[in-house]
Amino acid sequence: MVLIVLAGPTRAQERPFPYTVSKRDMVILPVSLGISLLGDSEAAKYRAPLTMEEIALYKRSDVNRFDRSATSNWSWGWSEQSDDYRNGVIVAAIGIGMYETLRIRNLHDTATLGVMFLEAALLVKGTTYLTKALVGRKRPFVYNTTFSVEERYQKVIGDENDAFFSFFSGHSSSAFALAAFTSTVFSDIHGPSTWSRLVWGSTLTLATLTAYARVKAGVHYPTDVIVGAIVGGAIGHLVPVMHRNNSSQRLTLGVLPDRVCLYIRQ
Repeated sequence: MVLIVLAGPTRAQERPFPYTVSKRDMVILPVSLGISLLGDSEAAKYRAPLTMEEIALYKRSDVNRFDRSATSNWSWGWSEQSDDYRNGVIVAAIGIGMYETLRIRNLHDTATLGVMFLEAALLVKGTTYLTKALVGRKRPFVYNTTFSVEERYQKVIGDENDAFFSFFSGHSSSAFALAAFTSTVFSDIHGPSTWSRLVWGSTLTLATLTAYARVKAGVHYPTDVIVGAIVGGAIGHLVPVMHRNNSSQRLTLGVLPDRVCLYIRQ
């Protein structure tokens, strides 16, 4: 059975390596690093914790109806499960990455995958933390009137700035970025197959469970995890797309009077 599992993708893969690095990576990589460092810098800035008097003013009705249900949630168990689900995506990504590295045995192609992953990881991390710092949305437990003001205050000061980092979900953005990146790379290398569908299905399921658990834990609103999933998934997918061979023929930058558009032709 092990031999069948390991041999399946190998037999399906008799395809040229689909990615390449180019001069634009000399721009993308530094920009990605810059966004990541800027996000860290903004997130580290001191923000005075909420006082008990301020917390006493917050109530569930202050939150929009779509997100309001999250203000009734609080569970360490769900929080731990969200870590487990995200770790599952990480393990899957590492496993597939190691498999591809051992199978390719080409330093240039391996380095290309490394550059792509680094760009995606830096972009997701930087975008997430920069947005958290600039938006400063308070987490659902601040509005959870099931707890006393004193209990809510203890949760807030225990995490200091973290209470303001609700939007958008870092667990969701990182999980969906890993899922999309890993699945896109696997599919591009091996082509459409049962294996690629299995990779897509399993990693996206774990990423979705990660997002769901963050809401059930009471640390994120539904809109936090939805936006996190969209941003992370988009970055995780588009970075490999941008590095596909002849991708310059697929990607077209259009500048209009009121917006800039990136067109992708598959």
